[in-house]
Order: sequence, then C-alpha cells, then structure tokens
Amino acid sequence: MKKYNLLATPIEPKIAFIIAGYECAHLIRKCVAPLKSIENSKTYFIHGLFREYEKMGKPIVSQDGTALEVAKLQSENLIDKVVFLKHAYLEHEIRNVMLEEAKEDGCDIAYIVDADEHYNVEQLKDIIKFVKNTPQFLWYKVAFQNFVISPETYVDNFIAPRIFRMARDFAWTYDNDAKFGDSNMYSVPWCVIPRNTSKSIRHLSWVYDGTPESKKRLIDKIEFQKDHHNGLCSYAWDEEKNKLTFDESYYIVTNQTIPPLRKLAVKKDEDINEQRK
Repeated sequence: MKKYNLLATPIEPKIAFIIAGYECAHLIRKCVAPLKSIENSKTYFIHGLFREYEKMGKPIVSQDGTALEVAKLQSENLIDKVVFLKHAYLEHEIRNVMLEEAKEDGCDIAYIVDADEHYNVEQLKDIIKFVKNTPQFLWYKVAFQNFVISPETYVDNFIAPRIFRMARDFAWTYDNDAKFGDSNMYSVPWCVIPRNTSKSIRHLSWVYDGTPESKKRLIDKIEFQKDHHNGLCSYAWDEEKNKLTFDESYYIVTNQTIPPLRKLAVKKDEDINEQRK
C-alpha cells in the first residue's frame, strides 16, 4: 500500500457537513435541521451547477428559491458557511471547494450530505459515535432507505461513500470517490456503517409525487445520468403511464437484477411529503 499523509483524528473530532445543492429549496431545510445536534460540527452549503446540467440549458442560479431559503437557514444559524459558484463544474470539483474551507476551519472529518438525504438526530448521533469508536477506518459508506418511483416505495440497494477522515492531501476525485495522497480510497481501510446503526436514513432522489415539477426534475435527472454515465441510467420515464419505472435495458447491459420494490407500512409519511413544493 502506498503511504498517505493522514492527520491524526482527535478523540472529539470536528465534523464538516458538506452539502452541494442546486434547485433544492423544497428539501434543504429538512436536510440541515438535524445537523446542528452534533457538537463540534460546522455545516457548509455550496450552490453549484453540474456541467451536465449546463449542457441541458440550466441557468447557473437556481430558479426555485434555493438562494432565499439558504439565506434564511444561515440567518437561523443552521448553515455556517455558504458559497455560490459563478460557473458550472463537475460534482467532485464543487465539493472540493468546500473541502478547502473545512480544512482551513480545522475540521477533521468530512461528511457528505446531499439535500435529498434526511437524517434524524438519533441516526446522526449513532453514526458519529460509531465513527469515533472505529479510528482504524479512514472512510465509511452509509446505507440509505432509497425512496423511488412513488412516495410510498423504496429499495435497499443504495449504499454510498459519505464520511471521510481528512488528510492534508485528501480530496474527492470523481463524484463521491476520493484519494488519500497517492492511495485510491479502496486501498485504505474502510467499512459500511452497520444498518442497525444508520437505521433507515431517507434518500429522496427518485420519487414522483404527482406534480409537474417532480416530473420535470426526474426527466432532467435521467438525462443528466445518461450524459454522466455513458448513456446509462437505471430509471426511465414511461410517458404513456406517466410514471417513473426501472429501465430494464440498464439491468441487462450491466448484468444486474432489478431490486425488489418495498412498500411503507403507512401509506403517507410526513417526511416524504417534504419533497413537494
């Protein structure tokens, strides 16, 4: 294994919650509200347009009131630092801008939180406790209850890199992938946060709630995914049935199985309905 320059993580590390968002006015408050429950933490929000969306004709500044909502959250001390980028960038480039801010503020751990990921206080505290108690790992994946298709259905196959111990030469290199010096992230010790610790964190990217705004977001997201992943996306929009579906061709090409779609025991849920404008 190549050497990497890792800062020793203190017993009580300073956590940097890093949120990159665009057109997320309907999601951001629910996202940031529980983060302040974590002592010795700072919340960073960076507004940035991905290059793929720029090619689709999206404007640099969100048109849904995101800027106003973020300003309110900052005035309420729910967000500590805000940056609005003036040009479009790749996903990892946007996050790295705030990473440098977090390093300057003396943070020890970078925690990616997307605007459509909604934790509760108990989940956050249990996850941070697990991270503190496992200093042998340099980064962690988090398992989500991934709501898709409708507000009542979800899959359990979304497990993503989210938590990183920050080295002086740590940086993201592609989406959520990172490097520690010359070392690829998969060549250093890492683990998945156990599900009995993370307890069904809600991820709300691929939900159609019946509104025209939701439909437009999903169709745009499919186009983005296909541009970003060489023509592939695991979801498709069925115009005839006016609904989001799994794209069977994606699973054939990638030799994967369509995940089972699970249903909530309760028909509607207040948290899920936060998606709606």
